[in-house]
Amino acid sequence: AELSKKFKDGKGNIALIDPTVAELGMSFAACMKTDREDGLYTTVVCTRSGEALGLVYSSKESIIAALECGRGVYYSRSRKGLWRKGDTSGHYQTLHRLDVDCDGDALRFTVTQKGDDTAG
Repeated sequence: AELSKKFKDGKGNIALIDPTVAELGMSFAACMKTDREDGLYTTVVCTRSGEALGLVYSSKESIIAALECGRGVYYSRSRKGLWRKGDTSGHYQTLHRLDVDCDGDALRFTVTQKGDDTAG
């Protein structure tokens, strides 16, 4: 990806031009911090209307995977690997937005829950 910098009045904007999904995900994660020894990011999953669906964890790899497939992909601490929500249950999540909180140590995934029983 090409890096473009634009500075005006001492304030700057940096943009990635035509990044790969991996570059975009790693750049997103580079803006974050974690105090967890396992390096995971606390992640709140919510609907477009703001209803909280759950509290999960994300890794750099899960952020990239979520951006690649446009779905809720998280890190499963019990499985010690990626958890693609819905792969086994059929209750998957379409990813609409990914946000970092004000101090950069937590994520919010905004999703639409899909499947026969959207409560699962």
